[in-house]
This record gives sequence, C-alpha cells and structure tokens, in this order.
Amino acid sequence: AYLEVSFKKRSSRKAIFKFFTFLLKGLFILFNPSFFCISLKTIAQPFAVLAIGPILSILQDKVIKPFVLTLPYVGLNPLTPHLVDGEIKREEKWLELKLAYGLTEDWVVEAMIPMVQKIQSSSLKFDAGTPDQQKVISNLSSEELNGLGDINIQFGKDLSYSTTWHNRGGFTTRLPTGNKGMRRGISSNSIGEGHGSVGAFIHVTWYPLVHGIRNCFRIEGKNELTGERETLEGEKVYYSAGHRADLYYSWSIERQNVFAGTELHYFQQSESKLPTGESNASFLKEINFEFGYGNLSELEQKPLSYPWQVRIGYTRPFAGQNTPLIHRWELSSTFLF
Repeated sequence: AYLEVSFKKRSSRKAIFKFFTFLLKGLFILFNPSFFCISLKTIAQPFAVLAIGPILSILQDKVIKPFVLTLPYVGLNPLTPHLVDGEIKREEKWLELKLAYGLTEDWVVEAMIPMVQKIQSSSLKFDAGTPDQQKVISNLSSEELNGLGDINIQFGKDLSYSTTWHNRGGFTTRLPTGNKGMRRGISSNSIGEGHGSVGAFIHVTWYPLVHGIRNCFRIEGKNELTGERETLEGEKVYYSAGHRADLYYSWSIERQNVFAGTELHYFQQSESKLPTGESNASFLKEINFEFGYGNLSELEQKPLSYPWQVRIGYTRPFAGQNTPLIHRWELSSTFLF
C-alpha cells in the first residue's frame, strides 16, 4: 500500500510539471511570428512513412526546421513497439512420502521424499529481438519434467512435555537430489534447487483444558548454501539463494475421528544473487484449511493396531512479493506402525 501511494504522488507531480512546460512552450510558439507561416507548409504523414528513412534527407528537408537555439527532434516512430508477446504458464504436482522413526525416547528423525512433475508452457516471441534476447526466449521454451525432488531431513528432540505442553526443537537439512532440467534464473523450472541448506526449528504445542483442541506455533530458519546455475542468457555463474525464515501458527480440533484445522504461514526470504541481486527479496502470507477423518484421536484412550488418518487441505495466499501466489489443493494420509 505504501509503495502504491508514493508512486501516485510522484506521478501527479510529474504531470503538473509537464502541464506547465507544455503551457510555456505553447505561449512561446503562439507569439512567434513565423508560427503561422510554418504551419501552412506542414503536411500530415503517418508514422510508417516517417519511419522509412532518416528524419533529414540530403535531397530535401523532411520536417520543419527548428527554431534558433533549439534542438531538433531526431529519431524514428515505428508503429509496432519492441515488446515481448505471449505468456508463461507453470504447473506443479507433488507426491511426497514422509517417514518418521524414533531413534530414542526423545529423538526422532523424519525424511520427506518428493516425486515432482513440472510443466512449463511458453508462447513468448520477440521478432525484433537481438540474438541474445532471442536466446533468452529460447531458454524459456515449453518443457515437461518428472523426477525425484530434493529430499528434506529433520532431526527433532522433545525438549519438554506434559499434559498441556509439548515442545520440540531440532535441525533440518535439504539434500540436492533433484537433477531434472536446466537450472536457469532465480525462478527456475527445474526439479531441485541444485544446492543444499541447513537450518533449525522449534515447535511448540499447547493443549488447552478442552479435549481435542490444539494450538501450535513453529519458527524455522534456513541457511541456503551456494551453488551453480545459468543465467537466462545461458552463462554459467555461481548462485547464492537468499536465506529464509518461516513462521507458522495453527489451531485444530479433533473429536470422534473427525479433524478440522487451520494454519497461518508467513515466510520471508532475503535477496538472491545470480551473480548479483536485483531487489528480489520475497515474502508470502497464506492460510490453509484442512479436514480429515481417521482413528488417530483414539490413541489417547487405548492402543490401536493400525492407526490412520486421511486429510484434504486447501491453501490460499493473500499477500506476497516476488513469489508465485498459487492456490493449492492437498490430499494426505497418515499410517502408524
């Protein structure tokens, strides 16, 4: 909101300055004795005719000569602006397997293994572009990729727990196992980032004195490691992704095998460099709604042979910068053994 207001203020000042400049120029031309004689010799021509050759010819004058001590208007006026036509669309599908294993009574290790499909559809074209610009358009062509994504591993330790609190902290790491596609630019369409990360987290769960209700808060920070990728022109350079921080708050209720919950997520990422940053720091605010069914809630009352639960979720972003604002549907299932 602040950027939009300040932009409007600058635009209005510029418009006022242009108005007074135009008014002064008009008064100067109006009171010049040669104005009316010159205007009678003027013949209107379309831009396409004027754009054929130079503004002045060695054979004859093509335009009105400027006034003394003024600069002539030099240049061409093509009818078609030099703009890129078309658009880029991207679609992603993830199938993620999450495994958890208790090493001790307090330590647990979790692994998230994703299978990813990415589809990029491009209709970009730039007929008047230079060879370098055409190469950028070619590097953003349509493609479809399928394969293993980057594997995330988390080591967590139960810091404290009671009938109303459960606090867990630990470390996270991302392994660069995804290797499908060419990594180009900051927002690459490849599967896998091409570099790892290390981080830490703390997860706090509070159980109020009401059966089935939970409140959770999680904070996580990641230090992105330096890797290599290509620019959109195809030059291989080093890439330093911006470090990021994530905040989560969730509320849920689970009774008689029915689950319902919502989660607020905010993340902020510092500037990424390829090889230098260009004000590409990003943030995202989104909300998630989940509904599920299963017998996990019965574990608080008795042991079960096959605890399970199935959930369907919907995520809606409501603010962001330099990051895709994507509506997502999720289907997940949990089995304990």
